[in-house]
Amino acid sequence: MLHSVFGEAQVRANPVPQAFQERLSVAVLLEQDKLAVDLCRKESEFHVVSMLPDTPEDARSVVQRFHRELSYIIIDEDFFGSPEETADAAFQFQRMHPGVQVLGVKSEMWEDECILETLGACHKTLPSNPSADVVLDALRNLH
Repeated sequence: MLHSVFGEAQVRANPVPQAFQERLSVAVLLEQDKLAVDLCRKESEFHVVSMLPDTPEDARSVVQRFHRELSYIIIDEDFFGSPEETADAAFQFQRMHPGVQVLGVKSEMWEDECILETLGACHKTLPSNPSADVVLDALRNLH
């Protein structure tokens, strides 16, 4: 099931200023909702639709269901248990949709090293607990 901090919303999207046309669908696979909500509220050149799965099983289901629409997946190294299991999931997602780009969020437990990056499972590494501004900068650089 998808959820947001608003309780009922399946998918949240920020209003798009008329000058901005680009739409990005981002699956946010983190233990916290704050980043996804901040991305939806933040005004930028992107129209961000964030999907927030509750569990790893829900995350796999969301990615399978929406893989053609997804532009990016932001994934915490520990989301699927261990960084190695998360890397396996990231590789599966990339095989399912070769165009999707994965942004790995460093684990607080392994701050000195990013296993997703070491294994080549992500396109960009973000610090643990990244702000919406940090994520948007990363999206600009990848886009």
